[in-house]
Amino acid sequence: MENHNAINNFITNTFNKDTIEIDDFGNARFMAIINYSYGNKKINSISKVKIIRNGYQDGKIDIDENDELNINFLHLSFTPNFQDYKYNSNNHSLTINGTSKKLGKYILEILIQNGKKNV
Repeated sequence: MENHNAINNFITNTFNKDTIEIDDFGNARFMAIINYSYGNKKINSISKVKIIRNGYQDGKIDIDENDELNINFLHLSFTPNFQDYKYNSNNHSLTINGTSKKLGKYILEILIQNGKKNV
């Protein structure tokens, strides 16, 4: 439940809500600054993000692949069943913490790229 509260706080925060596109099903889409850390590596990129807000996939987060964010090396799809989500009210970001065989421990910070509503 804490993961779903983090998503809700992230999407409905006054700072973020006018930049997020909500579709007819309640799913959120937006451009975001992605800060990805694992091992001793850090990746910063801008990409499209989709957060599913209904049904059995509620809370699933998908990040579009690009030159820096490659599905062969990174996780770009997240679920509240396997990762921990936290909302940071100081910078209005959503942080995802996880562990996998592929990356070991990783942290992903999602910051909405304000002014980039059209995705």
